[in-house]
Amino acid sequence: MRYAEHGTLLSLIRKQGHLPEVRARRYYRQLLAALEYIHTAGYAHRDIKLENMVLDGNDRLKLIDFGFACRARDADAPVLSKTFCGSHAYASPELLQFKPYDPVHADIWASGVVLYSLLYGRLPFSNEKQVNLLLQKINRGVIFPSNITVTREVQCLLKQLFLPVAKRITWPELGRSLWFFIELEEESPGQAEWPQPAPEGVAEPSAAKRSKVDNKA
Repeated sequence: MRYAEHGTLLSLIRKQGHLPEVRARRYYRQLLAALEYIHTAGYAHRDIKLENMVLDGNDRLKLIDFGFACRARDADAPVLSKTFCGSHAYASPELLQFKPYDPVHADIWASGVVLYSLLYGRLPFSNEKQVNLLLQKINRGVIFPSNITVTREVQCLLKQLFLPVAKRITWPELGRSLWFFIELEEESPGQAEWPQPAPEGVAEPSAAKRSKVDNKA
């Protein structure tokens, strides 16, 4: 494996507290590109967390530690997992209930925990007691700190990522999320690495102006 001289995303967050939205989106796009590749191949990672993402010398995100990876699809049919894997703070509600679960949907939930942590510098669900953590995830939903301003579009996406599995955002819906198409300050041309541009003749969501939200509203 290539040397990741910039360390993990966890070490970055510990140093900086939280990231500007444009930078968080760049890393999240790179994470989704890696996850899409894995899921399309029929596998799931099952241990998505800040510690398992490193940055190389070009500031590109690399997903590491596939020790819990498993087969997730068999001829496009879900292969359910029964083993608890990963960290409780990143675990989806269905995983914490110790029932058979679709690891692809669990990866998508965990990616939302990563995105939230990049934007706010803290975990969205941090109660260490398993039962309370589960109730927190199911009943309370996600809470956005009022001291950090982000766009409405990313908050909408986070809410979709943290829904119960039957309502949670899916891969096709992720690719259409408006947040990936709005303009953010300090964004350089060519940064959009995921989703890939639509083929000719396929319409993309229209661009939207950036709209910030004060979470006190």
